[in-house]
Amino acid sequence: MPPLRPNEKLITSIVKGNEKEISSLPKPIPEQFIKTNHLTTILRDMGFDIPFSSPPPNDIFVLTEVSRIIHELENSGIRAVVIKSIPVISKPIGDIDILVDDLEKAGEILTNHSYDVKRSYPNSHKLIALSTIDGILVNIHLHGEIAWRSVIYLNPIDVIESATERVFCEMSFPVPSPEFEILITSAHMLYERGNMRVSLHNVLELSALFSSKNISIPLLFNIASQKGWGNSLLLFLKSANAIHYQTFHENFSINPILQILPRSEPNFFNFPYNPFFFNWTFSIRTMALIRFRKLFNDVISKDFNSASDDLKTYPLDILKVITERYGVLNTKRRLSKFFQSYFHT
Repeated sequence: MPPLRPNEKLITSIVKGNEKEISSLPKPIPEQFIKTNHLTTILRDMGFDIPFSSPPPNDIFVLTEVSRIIHELENSGIRAVVIKSIPVISKPIGDIDILVDDLEKAGEILTNHSYDVKRSYPNSHKLIALSTIDGILVNIHLHGEIAWRSVIYLNPIDVIESATERVFCEMSFPVPSPEFEILITSAHMLYERGNMRVSLHNVLELSALFSSKNISIPLLFNIASQKGWGNSLLLFLKSANAIHYQTFHENFSINPILQILPRSEPNFFNFPYNPFFFNWTFSIRTMALIRFRKLFNDVISKDFNSASDDLKTYPLDILKVITERYGVLNTKRRLSKFFQSYFHT
């Protein structure tokens, strides 16, 4: 695959803080690259004008309402942690994911606060709560597990009990510890709907988390291995570190397990940029192998309930991602964006 184009490369240098004298974005602006890698908010916070995206007018309102709901849950004896939605590196606010230690009771409380609460799908560990307040939609996803579809990847009580606080927009929110935030990001990108892609925002977020404290890779591996995906976690983190090394010429972790060596070294690890997707994408073969490995680990550890959930979920993941990547309409749309970007570069 070809490397980043010059205007994309300049954007990566800007968000890393290496182009302090630049006051405007490169022309033509690599719009799809910025959008796909969730860099809009970062660039706007740095003072750049984003002509293709207006500042979200309702973020403060939504966050204030979420803060109120969390206090209501806590006052009712429910422990709650915001996951994925308030990352250490800014990104646009969408739906808000909240992990709770009593899903059914939390759903009842939101119903009593005029939210329309429905289960995501039968037998799931997730409730979707919607409310329109003063004409503004608030979309809260309540989670009883760290799971996608029905497959569980982490112990939720461990996440809740190790939670910390993060100030965002001058409000304080309970969020996972850096270790669990790394694990949740990794599981999300590896397993949700067969994502198997890495954005530059993911890489910057992981870099910030690894810089925040001395993160133990063996600890992360052991936690993920309890649910059968330890080796896949290491593959993801090493791939994200490879992107960081290729883009910024430095590792975000100096741990030997993840460290990327120069191209001249025999153990050089490469994870190429995919210009058709405007980010970094694992192959479907790798996606299938990662899921087979977890299924195998669940079977040999005699966790047959988890293995059953794997079998119900993973074939649909693979079918969905094949359709998203190679279906006629999606391919046509993606090629259109690629050629528009290419001929405007």
